[in-house]
Amino acid sequence: MNPLVLGMTGLNFALWANALYLLGVADKPVSEGAPSPAKTVALGGTVMGAATLLFASVWFIVGRPLGAELVEATVILAGITGMYGLLLLGVFLAQVLGLDGRPLGHLCLMVAAFQLIYLAAVARTFGLTSVHVWLVEAVLASYVVLLVLFWALFYGRISARPVGIWTVVSGIGTVYLQYWASGVFPPP
Repeated sequence: MNPLVLGMTGLNFALWANALYLLGVADKPVSEGAPSPAKTVALGGTVMGAATLLFASVWFIVGRPLGAELVEATVILAGITGMYGLLLLGVFLAQVLGLDGRPLGHLCLMVAAFQLIYLAAVARTFGLTSVHVWLVEAVLASYVVLLVLFWALFYGRISARPVGIWTVVSGIGTVYLQYWASGVFPPP
């Protein structure tokens, strides 16, 4: 199995659970004293994304499922999945413990900058001559926007709804990575 399938599946769990929460779906306890939906989102979504992305990153490094000849692709995939896995681990802990998100906003901006570097690395490694690579680049670029939106949300500069909407958009793009970029279906 390609570790990208597992990583993107977990990422989609995290994106979907957080998107609906940000859009106001089941975002309040059902009654006073009832469990916090934020903690359920953390456990039922965010930590799944963190765990599967970190697992995929390690698998790319140790298992080398792409083979020895695709070192650059392996490094890119390990780097991206590891970077987002670590970020989601921080988000999970903040959600469960009710921590201040502003320091996570700083990490979001750093990850956005790193993602821009990875966009250039993907273009350099795979070229920009196929529809497939352009779609991968579009999905990766959607994460840059999402990260900046999360930074703005953590600092109170934007409401949750637009972030939730863009999280759905990024989730839809992640479906492409999950099924086509991973090799479940042949890319266009």
